[in-house]
Amino acid sequence: MRGGDCRRPAPVTGPRPPGHQAAMSCPFLREENVKYCVASAFRKMIPESARDAGHERCSSAAYRDCPAAAAKVGGRPIADRCPFLDDADVEFCAAAPVATYVPVNHSLPSRCTSAGHLYCDLYLATADPGGVHRTGSVVFPGSSRSGRRTVVVGGIPVPAYLSYAPNHMWLDRAGDGRCHVGIDAFLAEVVGRVDAISFVRSGRGAAQPIAVFTVNGVEMHLVFPHELEDVTANTCLRADPSRLTADPYGAGWLFAGVDPTTNGAPPGAAASAGLIAGENAARWFVAEGGRLRAFVQQRIEPPADGARVMAEGGRVAPGLAARLERDLLIALFNEFFSPHPASRRPS
Repeated sequence: MRGGDCRRPAPVTGPRPPGHQAAMSCPFLREENVKYCVASAFRKMIPESARDAGHERCSSAAYRDCPAAAAKVGGRPIADRCPFLDDADVEFCAAAPVATYVPVNHSLPSRCTSAGHLYCDLYLATADPGGVHRTGSVVFPGSSRSGRRTVVVGGIPVPAYLSYAPNHMWLDRAGDGRCHVGIDAFLAEVVGRVDAISFVRSGRGAAQPIAVFTVNGVEMHLVFPHELEDVTANTCLRADPSRLTADPYGAGWLFAGVDPTTNGAPPGAAASAGLIAGENAARWFVAEGGRLRAFVQQRIEPPADGARVMAEGGRVAPGLAARLERDLLIALFNEFFSPHPASRRPS
């Protein structure tokens, strides 16, 4: 199963890069022409911008003194420059601590040249080093990362650029049909802490992505309501499940895939069907907050140890799941996050 890049780099110093709104490519993607020696056993790539052609023997007849060239020149005629000096156009990430050169191939899909870069750890750490898009302990401002608007509903951040499923999963669908799926901040706040995460569905065929969370000893199956193709999982969450609830709209994404309707069908006809977005989503989150308060008031007795279940302003205290016995936790999951929420589909 393929996954994401789990590195957590220090932010790149220097000016903050521009937003990506007008471009699909990552602002940290760079192209460079590099030179390298075909005769050498080790391919060391030297950027054209860093070459000192006036003092290198590869660009002059002095290449004949190079052991690597001498071993292969054989009966070749003497030239003014080394015949084994070659070049290539490569791409690399300016946000990475160490540059890795990859041959340019515009015909192949790339996370760096699509909206998928928004969910790259390197991009998140560099474009938003303060973590203002995170939900763990930060109050959301009026706009989210990269200039895409986020509203706050009852203390819960609701990015307006996402579509939401009735079981509190979100979908971010790019214009080319590539999708990312995760959990919303409502679910993240209720759960609080996830002990372990595993993934059931991934691969090339069309399938509904499924993630399994272990919360307070109980396994919870979270199923996205629609099929995606070429599904990959964010396997970094296995090693660090805290990312899921600390940054549900960023580094905590669950799955990436492709909308099956991308070829020859209306954009988003399958992946977005039955989901809710925009002002309707904001109203739905308000209603869900009311349902959660009613659930707590009707089903949960005040803890004997005095632990708070309700916070100030009538909100349910974060991390509710950790305070519930097994039966109540299962009832909570079935009511709000089950795979078959037809009876509570948003309208």
